[in-house]
Amino acid sequence: MSRPLVRAKIMEFDGISKEETQEFFDKWQDMADFVQVTGIHNWSGAIKDIKITDERSLVRYPCVIMWYSLVINWNGQATVCSVDWNTEIQVGNVNNDPIHRIWQSPELNLPDAPR
Repeated sequence: MSRPLVRAKIMEFDGISKEETQEFFDKWQDMADFVQVTGIHNWSGAIKDIKITDERSLVRYPCVIMWYSLVINWNGQATVCSVDWNTEIQVGNVNNDPIHRIWQSPELNLPDAPR
């Protein structure tokens, strides 16, 4: 692949209308490779008093996404996790560095990483 794969994602929850979700989808469908609308989830109890709309699983698996993708938030901050909505694991900012440099940075280029 000669370019990054772009996925635009929005989560449905009580505070967002169906019209807003549709507007998001309409805006991104011709710009992104994938447009995803999902239910909201609350990983590790980080969000208090929220109605969970994603499916629950009793089995937990380690996340492998961080070895295969990079998440760019609305403000340009890059993180390794799509649910790091507070950017607690910031590995760069596309306003300051190109994606390639962030992906090859020492923070992400760990010797034992399964690439």
